[in-house]
Amino acid sequence: MQAYSAQCRSAARRIVTEFGRTKSSCSNRRFYGASSLESVHRRGNTITIETLQTRTLDENWILPTFIHLPPNPKPNPLLLISGWTGVSADWGSLPKMISSRSNRPVITYDPRHLGFSKRIGDNKEEELKLTLDLMTDDAIQVAQQGLLHIQKKHELESPNSITLAGASMGGMIAQNFAQQVQLNDQRIQNVVSMILIATTPGVKQLQSPRLRSFFKCFQGWPQDKTKSASQFFLALGESYNGCVVNRSKHVMKQRFIEKFILSRDMHEQVAQNPFLKGVTVQYQALREPFDSTTYLKHLGIPSLVIHGADDSVISKEAAELLHQHLSHSKLVIIPDCDHLCWLTYPLFLVDSMCNFLACRTPNL
Repeated sequence: MQAYSAQCRSAARRIVTEFGRTKSSCSNRRFYGASSLESVHRRGNTITIETLQTRTLDENWILPTFIHLPPNPKPNPLLLISGWTGVSADWGSLPKMISSRSNRPVITYDPRHLGFSKRIGDNKEEELKLTLDLMTDDAIQVAQQGLLHIQKKHELESPNSITLAGASMGGMIAQNFAQQVQLNDQRIQNVVSMILIATTPGVKQLQSPRLRSFFKCFQGWPQDKTKSASQFFLALGESYNGCVVNRSKHVMKQRFIEKFILSRDMHEQVAQNPFLKGVTVQYQALREPFDSTTYLKHLGIPSLVIHGADDSVISKEAAELLHQHLSHSKLVIIPDCDHLCWLTYPLFLVDSMCNFLACRTPNL
């Protein structure tokens, strides 16, 4: 059988273990979900993690929001926006490392339908109408509530401004976010800068054959939820099949195959929880027409574009096009790196992001 990518789950656990955080149930949190979430307030390595329950603007969902706070934070927090099917836990220890290195608050959250998000509204039609604009609106709401919490509880006098970082689909949301603020969304005053990771301006011609094949797997999903879950994992493994540069990554791939892709028990467990619904509705949003090249050059904010040279999901040509259309941008291509660069090259990513954030006027 062809070796599938292991980065999705195993690398997340490895990163968490390497950087001192107790081994968390990232996979459980992502796959099994929860009906509620208790308040979390932890201290360790000088970073405080506080949890908010952000209510979406349409009053349909509660989105758990995690704020990583250094002792004396700088203004302009960083909002990390996950990619397709991603939740806060998928970032592993990156928020903690970035907060410690950059000395600024880092905000993450679980999107609607995934992770610990909780449905509170009774609008059934909303389930069928998840769009990139709605996901962008949720991100803006999270940013606003996070800023208000930091300013009020910690008496931090800072402008109502934020820095964005989005990965994959989250990068598309970040671009939308910046445009909405520029169009005078009153909740956020200013986007200071933007970091786009393994993402795209959405031009259809940039879709790789592997990505088109991946999307085809989701057309006409069977009514059997377990079959749907199995199909999802097989498609996920195939689409994220990146380069294997050492034996440890090959071992991780084998474990991923055994525990997730080939495990019918796992597929049955996933089929019985909201994760599969989250996969479906976010897929629908991801399939929307999207082209940010029409407005990127008008944003005028410092931007960092990071991409893996061997990304088979979103080609590096997408990063080059982003760099071309952003008026103040820096392009970083990571050699021997696949789509999930935040899992396979976390330290390089943290270094690049923190160096960018450290520059008041980045040398672009």
